[in-house]
Amino acid sequence: METMTENRLSGVFTFYWGDNFKEKKHGLGWLIEYRGITTPVTFKHEGASLMAMYADPLEEFIAVLFIPIFVSWIPEMHFSMLNIMWAGLE
Repeated sequence: METMTENRLSGVFTFYWGDNFKEKKHGLGWLIEYRGITTPVTFKHEGASLMAMYADPLEEFIAVLFIPIFVSWIPEMHFSMLNIMWAGLE
């Protein structure tokens, strides 16, 4: 679990979803994702057509998204779903 949730690529330049990042936090095979509504140890893996799996060890919560679209990346579709799912946690 530590290997998946700790940043293993500190200081590595990343090209991600059409943008350049000085640093994008990656564990072993997983992107470490903190968006304010998730906890800082949430990790995820994304695929095509807005498929993604998020795991939040602190909340003991796993979310899987499959949004079948045939257009380019639309972040509102993805993040709106995350907001709805994490908002239901107490």
